[in-house]
Amino acid sequence: MMRHRKSRHTPEHDKHERWMVSYADFITLLFAFFVVMYGVSSINEGKYRQASGSISRAFLQDNDQQAEPQLQPSQHITMENLTRRKIAKELQARKKLQENLQQIEQGLNNAMAPLVQNGKVEIKRTDKGIYIDINASALFDSGSAVLWADAKRILWGVADQLEHQSYRITVEGHTDDQPINSRDFASNWELSALRATSVVHLFRDRGIDESRLLAVGHAATRPVVPNDTEEGRQRNRRIALMIEMPEQGK
Repeated sequence: MMRHRKSRHTPEHDKHERWMVSYADFITLLFAFFVVMYGVSSINEGKYRQASGSISRAFLQDNDQQAEPQLQPSQHITMENLTRRKIAKELQARKKLQENLQQIEQGLNNAMAPLVQNGKVEIKRTDKGIYIDINASALFDSGSAVLWADAKRILWGVADQLEHQSYRITVEGHTDDQPINSRDFASNWELSALRATSVVHLFRDRGIDESRLLAVGHAATRPVVPNDTEEGRQRNRRIALMIEMPEQGK
């Protein structure tokens, strides 16, 4: 019986023939290159650059491993444009926000003009929004949390300026450090909190959404000047309003 001799297919033999595979790939890619070059000879420069980038990536791919994807020049340009558009959009939104705050500040100054002129109110811009400091003597009797009628009319004007806005409004009550002597309040904590709540109730009744309102009582924990004189203590008895603009990106 005739036996067939098994062919010897050694790794060394495979190694010598691998160049043929690489050569065949190279010839195929070279042929594709000239075909594409001919096809794009009449198109514009942008399409030529895109096609050239695709071919370059094909030549740079390893024969044994898949090359990592690379961005085409046109993709780089697109991403750059998108980034610029995003930055421009954010700057435009920021500018619009600042213009709106400026209009609100002017409206608040007009609404509270009598108190601003006699030094009972200070309105200023901060990095968080608009801050309004109102001396308590312009709003309440000593030791009371009931708003005066004149104070209500002024605060109605403030509410009208803020009603159709979306900013959050924090109302803070502050007192001096003298212990309170009243049957209505156990301490300055209750007095400061209830004064802030009285302003919040007025704003809510005037049409401001209560989800935008926050009342806080600080008692004498945050004085703006020392409490060692009557003038200082009077200065520290106040209501502070913070119209907070939204954080960047929200």
